[in-house]
Amino acid sequence: EKVKLTLPLFLVLACSLGVGAAIYLKVFNHQLGREGLNYVFIIGGAVLALWGSATIDKSQKFSGKKMSLLLLLGNASYSIYLTHTLLIKVLFRVGERVLPYSLIHEHAFYASLLFCTIALITAIIGIIVHLTIEQPLLNYTNRKFVPERKVV
Repeated sequence: EKVKLTLPLFLVLACSLGVGAAIYLKVFNHQLGREGLNYVFIIGGAVLALWGSATIDKSQKFSGKKMSLLLLLGNASYSIYLTHTLLIKVLFRVGERVLPYSLIHEHAFYASLLFCTIALITAIIGIIVHLTIEQPLLNYTNRKFVPERKVV
């Protein structure tokens, strides 16, 4: 059965998420200030992204280029996972050298811009690693070590 995201359902989800995040922050003794609201947005964004992904998968409305991009990201996820830690460290160091310290550490906009740029570059490099290293290795090992199936 399909669940449609109506405005009332969205409000219930958003309010539930806000209450849950506030309880979490209170239980773990966080102040619900600017940093606390960041947690609310991060947790809320993650929940909505997961719910949206499940809805897209069930609806099967995406096809063609939109779906192929999602499939590419899914296939490259392991390469992205393996490369992201080192890339984030290196790219953040580069960002600190290019942008003044005060912009990154005192202005949320520039810190967010740097973060989004690093995330995009990390995903692109992860996809390149997937296409140039992981996929050829998988093809080779499958040809070399996986026995051919006999059709009956």
